[in-house]
Formats: sequence, structure tokens, C-alpha cells
Amino acid sequence: MKQITFFVLLFLACSCGEQKAEKTIKTPVKKSFKTIGHKTIGVILTEELIIYDLHKNELKKVGNLYGEIVQIDSISKNKYDLKNTDDRCNLYNFVKVRSKKINGWVYSPEVFEQQIASSPMNKSPEDTLFHFKGIQIKLIPTKNFNIGVYDEKEDMLSFCSGNQSPVILYNSIYNKYEYIPISNETSKEINYSFKYFTFDSNDGWHDELISSDLRGNVLTLKIKREFQEGHTKIVIQIQLDPNQSHGKIISFEHDPYSYD
Repeated sequence: MKQITFFVLLFLACSCGEQKAEKTIKTPVKKSFKTIGHKTIGVILTEELIIYDLHKNELKKVGNLYGEIVQIDSISKNKYDLKNTDDRCNLYNFVKVRSKKINGWVYSPEVFEQQIASSPMNKSPEDTLFHFKGIQIKLIPTKNFNIGVYDEKEDMLSFCSGNQSPVILYNSIYNKYEYIPISNETSKEINYSFKYFTFDSNDGWHDELISSDLRGNVLTLKIKREFQEGHTKIVIQIQLDPNQSHGKIISFEHDPYSYD
């Protein structure tokens, strides 16, 4: 009996020793990205975004966001490619946004901020402020958080697509900032590129404001869009509205250059 008890105790002691010798396997923790302050205004032009933590982990999805005006507080110090490709056109910053609908870190080519030129090569259209008998109208061109028209690290043109500049429009009549959806009211097919008002300066074309006029709640803008092979004169009318203002293209005339 004593021998049996001895062997049982010896077995238990060995078992405990083996358990203590086992190593705990830990899941690697993603390194958090560094952030920098970056306070400006922005707009979201997609229906849904994912909220991330500082380790790039997905936390939740937020919907019903298209056209949402946001305040931007910070961005990641570096740009990241969540697709894990070798294409630098897929590099974007994480962006900390906040509004009534969303608050947190997001990552998307459809998040835009007020344009600020990062270098002489990455030029940006400037904000334009109009005064009409005490009424203020402001056009704020925006850009997303990719590397831009000029890749400063590679010291060359990026040739990345998607370098459009949707406009955030402010009007003092209703004291609001908003994006402007655009429809075509001409009798012909046109190539305006996007379904919202843009004001661009990129490797494809350069926009120049020719004139502006405000009558009642209707803002009329004449824009010259310069291409390598010619230019287009565009007339846009924007109906200002307390809920959502809308624009329509009422004239779109392309004038190719003549080399005769």
C-alpha cells in the first residue's frame, strides 16, 4: 500500500512539472502607428467606413455616411497599404474624424480633406471666397490622403488615378458646409467625370474659375477646364437649400486646340 501511494505521488509530481514546463503561446500584437495633429475639415464620399484602432485592427462599421462633413483631428504619420501590394498608389493615411455620425480612425480613398499644398510640385487649388451683398460663399477644394499627383519620395509624377478634388461649399444663408451632387441638364452626353462638383488641378486637367453670380438662392459658376488637347467651358448652377444643395451642368462646350 505504501508503495502504491509513493508511485501515485511521484506521478502527480512529474505531471505538475511537465505542466509548469509548458510555454504559453502569445499572439503577436501589431505595432501601433504613430500619429500627428492635423486639424481641418473633410468630407466622406462613401456609404460605409470601418473604424480602426491604433494597431490597424477593425473595430466596427458605420453606415449612412455619404456626403458627411467631418472635422479631422489627426492622421497617421506614415501612409499604409492595407492591400499589401507593391503599388505606391495604394498608400493612404489613417485619419481621425469626428461628426454626429462617426468618431474614430478610418482608412479610405473616399475620405477627403481641405487641400493644402504639401510641396511646389503637389500644387493645390486655393479656397475661393465670394461676397454677394452681405452673403458669403466659399468653395473649398479637397483631396484624399494618397501620395498625390507628384510622388515626393520617388521624386516623380505618381500617375495614380483618383486624384479628384470634390468641393466643400459653404454658404452663409444657411450657415452650412456641404458637398454638391451634380446632374447633367444639357441635351448632350458630357464627360464631367464625377457625380459631384469638383475643382481640380492635376496631371489630367486644370480648372479655372471665370465668373460667379448669385441671384436669390441660385449660384452660377463659369469654369474653364484646361486639357493638353484643348479646354472645356462649363457652366454650373447650384440651388442652395437648407437640407441639401444641388448643382446642375447647364452648359458644357469643348474647344479643342487647332494646330493649323
